[in-house]
Amino acid sequence: MAQLNPCCSSNNTPTPVYGSLYGEERFTPASTTPVNFTIAGPTSGMIANPVSNSITILSDGIYEITYSLNSRSSTNDNIVYSIVINGTPQTISAILFQYINVSRSVTPGSKTILFPLNATNQITVEVTGGSTSGHEYFNPSLVVKKIADS
Repeated sequence: MAQLNPCCSSNNTPTPVYGSLYGEERFTPASTTPVNFTIAGPTSGMIANPVSNSITILSDGIYEITYSLNSRSSTNDNIVYSIVINGTPQTISAILFQYINVSRSVTPGSKTILFPLNATNQITVEVTGGSTSGHEYFNPSLVVKKIADS
């Protein structure tokens, strides 16, 4: 007889904890201003707020944080996006979009990190380096999943 994984047995099913934010439009980035999200996606056990462009954690644990966006530039200036937790950029999460001989093509980027978070921590995505001049981004997403208790 096959043995059930303890996470999935009928007597010990944990409540999943996750949250997501999405954007459908084209946006112009601004330094130290969160990336714009227009839609709160499925959420359980945290708060996904498209008004503040943030996800707020409600329980301590280890979380998987993934963000993605498509970037385009009309200049040869680079731009860097990062996950920001409580106002502090997480350098391990940085995505550098480097533009040389600009062709106005759209460049996709995404990053996933594992990070210990506490209740009330707030997660955003922001421009953390480079120049915002001539840049725009499309279809951003931010997905946060609790993968373990701390």
